[in-house]
Amino acid sequence: MISLHIEWRRKLIRWLFQLNDQIQIIIATHSPMTAQQVGKGQLYYLKRERGKIELDPFTGDPKTLL
Repeated sequence: MISLHIEWRRKLIRWLFQLNDQIQIIIATHSPMTAQQVGKGQLYYLKRERGKIELDPFTGDPKTLL
């Protein structure tokens, strides 16, 4: 989504969540503005420790990301 205007990104995220709340949607981004569109408990991040990659939940409120 790097080439999408920020407002189009927001609209796309909202549209995806409106499709069906019973499906899992995986979106990868480096953009905090895109990550802000999800709610608490819906954001995860990857971290690498000692050569191993782990998936961890973001424990804060995504709306507070800069």
